[in-house]
Amino acid sequence: MNRKLFVVFWFVSALFFLFLEHICTNHSHENYELMLKAAENMIQMTNIVRAHRDSLSEDDINDTGLLGSEFTLMTTTLGDLEAKRTTTNPDFAAVILHMLMKAGVKQGDSVAIGASGSFPALLIATLSACKALDANPIVICSLGASQWGANMRNFTILDIMYWLSKAGMCSMPVAVSLGGDLDTGVNFPEDLKRSLIEKIRRYNVEFINEPDLARNVSVRMKLYRTSAGKSGIAAFVNIGGA
Repeated sequence: MNRKLFVVFWFVSALFFLFLEHICTNHSHENYELMLKAAENMIQMTNIVRAHRDSLSEDDINDTGLLGSEFTLMTTTLGDLEAKRTTTNPDFAAVILHMLMKAGVKQGDSVAIGASGSFPALLIATLSACKALDANPIVICSLGASQWGANMRNFTILDIMYWLSKAGMCSMPVAVSLGGDLDTGVNFPEDLKRSLIEKIRRYNVEFINEPDLARNVSVRMKLYRTSAGKSGIAAFVNIGGA
């Protein structure tokens, strides 16, 4: 290649590289710092949960501690493994923070969260976003979970929230149900139901055991409104089949 032509190509390439670097470093999102904080919160919460896992799922190739088993007695529905893995990315906390801010959530607002055990990583992402925003998450969870969710007796969505609350990262849920069919765990073996109910009582969380859909929703709405107080609910986040 002609030496002069080579120099021109090199010069153009260098300018292009500097241009890309300028774009990447000087055009960050207006809420970049908050989004970064949310992602950092999720990393911290994930580490807390992983430290409490006796053993990790063989399908948890990234060792997050946020995946359960393919099938257990607590498994309520089918799930997608790749979807479960994808939600463990801490960037999801930044995405949820962005969505909450677009919905108008600001510091001090209450965010109602309904979460089954199907996507524990998304619950952690939402809690992480609320913490970064200094918003108040009000969680009602159900213990049933789809495949690869928090579907093990010693790894339920309630256990996760307990571990995080003990570490000062969030509060315990205001209430919990068994989940599954009719939201009362009718498809669970009796010994499993007894074990889960005992866990709920041990954690001193209000137990929702109402098979009638209308009354079930009414109980949940009353709990959300009571917990939020006069300020009301700024946004609702549904995670899984809660």
